[in-house]
Amino acid sequence: MDASHVLTHFLVVFFIGLKMCAASDSPSRPIETFVFMDLEATGLPPYRPKIAEMCLFAVTRHALENPQYSNSHPKPIPLIPRLADKLCICINPDKPFTPMANSITGLSNKMFSQNRKQSFNVHIWQMMIAFFNRQHPPICLVAHYGDGYDFPLLKAELSALGLPGLDGIYCADTLEALKALDRKNNRLHQLMYEPMQYDKKTKYGLSDLYFEFYKTYPLNSHSAEGDVITLISVFQQRARDLLCWMDSNARSFNTTRAMYEENERYPAFSQTPEKIQQTYPNCLQIRSQQQGAQSCPFSQGDIEPLAHKCSCPVKAILRKAGRLKACEELALDELYPLEPEADDQEMECNVSEKLSKREEARLQKQLHSFQERS
Repeated sequence: MDASHVLTHFLVVFFIGLKMCAASDSPSRPIETFVFMDLEATGLPPYRPKIAEMCLFAVTRHALENPQYSNSHPKPIPLIPRLADKLCICINPDKPFTPMANSITGLSNKMFSQNRKQSFNVHIWQMMIAFFNRQHPPICLVAHYGDGYDFPLLKAELSALGLPGLDGIYCADTLEALKALDRKNNRLHQLMYEPMQYDKKTKYGLSDLYFEFYKTYPLNSHSAEGDVITLISVFQQRARDLLCWMDSNARSFNTTRAMYEENERYPAFSQTPEKIQQTYPNCLQIRSQQQGAQSCPFSQGDIEPLAHKCSCPVKAILRKAGRLKACEELALDELYPLEPEADDQEMECNVSEKLSKREEARLQKQLHSFQERS
């Protein structure tokens, strides 16, 4: 056997092995239990968020395939499955909430301190394992924007405690699933009928999807339990397609990469909630700390309040970087909405002192266009 045959044989074995590994990452049989999950946290990924609220609803495949309907008119709507195991936990993040996260979720460090809530610890992992052990396998965690936020954040919290993860549990992102299904339906339509325009601006935010199906916006948005109920309602509208997609595309949760590595311990604020706001430096403190620094202006946690005061310019700069995925842009749209009534001078807030000349010019252009829209 010459060298070329040896190389060919090696490549064949190598790629067959890769295919087998990829196949083994998906469930070998249909998923039986779907655990819908939502996390509320202290901020966005750049700021190393900590979980503050977690909610899990375990729903069987049978319940999703055989929904009960209301008697409403003109069109009955599917009801949330009556037989659903639920686990909702409030967790003291031991880290200050960003101003935007505090406004959106309605959670604050003072609330956790006054109610004496514990931080994320091994007991939460044990509760999750006990919760999963009561479900019929295979089990799949389901979250909207899960691949970009919920799954990496949960993995980061588990890794920080040195925990092994969630063995035998799969995960799937409904945001990616719905986009994939829409692309597939568009291709089928083009093959069978005349080409149709595919709306790339379709809104895949959870509230937008709920409105598309039910013509009203969901209640209790940005609470973990409320968002899980909304997610289940959206899932039910396309249950048949989503169940098939997740049977083929769910992956092992333990393959998730942690959002960040926990290399520092945050001080416990539970005893001194009144001092939490002091951890956010004002603009003068930021100016003195950043003099001479050449690093990326949004890589340091100490400029987080500046980022929230200038939410629209920050969003513009992040998008200009060209590294955002669609799901990441969706998160920015939900967590950094436009605020036409915001004070323009406050929005500028010394941003120019923290950016290079090129970035400053770009930011000024974005500010100008925003002011025109306002």
